Amino acid sequence: MNWEKIINSLTSPDAVFFLIFLIILVVILAILGKKGILIFDIKGVKLGYSERERTIIRQQSEWAKLYCDGMEPKLPHPEGYDIWKSRYILECVYDEIMTWITYNHISMNESYIEIKQNKLVFLVNSLTIKDEYHTEEFNDVVRKETKFIISKLVQIRELYSK
Repeated sequence: MNWEKIINSLTSPDAVFFLIFLIILVVILAILGKKGILIFDIKGVKLGYSERERTIIRQQSEWAKLYCDGMEPKLPHPEGYDIWKSRYILECVYDEIMTWITYNHISMNESYIEIKQNKLVFLVNSLTIKDEYHTEEFNDVVRKETKFIISKLVQIRELYSK
């Protein structure tokens, strides 16, 4: 390789203007992507979010928060019930649901639902030692609620995707 030719090419006036043009072009594309005007979606890499995508995520997260907060009365209230521990568990469930929303791969596929059901059952069981939360009936309630939550999140996505 001839380094002199490369150095001469890069230091020529044409090359300087070309590099300045490239820098300005990259800055403009980055600004358009940040504002959501220009969206690149290439093989799983997405640059820029549309306002519609933000609205979908916002609606899903608001619904999930309200639903998780409303689940507290559905929990078993045994002797020595600790409301703060229950709220902590529900907050951990909400954090898990927010992970699903963030990754944006929520579907009604039976395998997907089963994996998420098992994950939430494990999460709840790992956060408490009370026998009432380790029964098969309670695990069935968690599974049923997980399926309902996933169906609502898919429904919200479909509603706002139109």
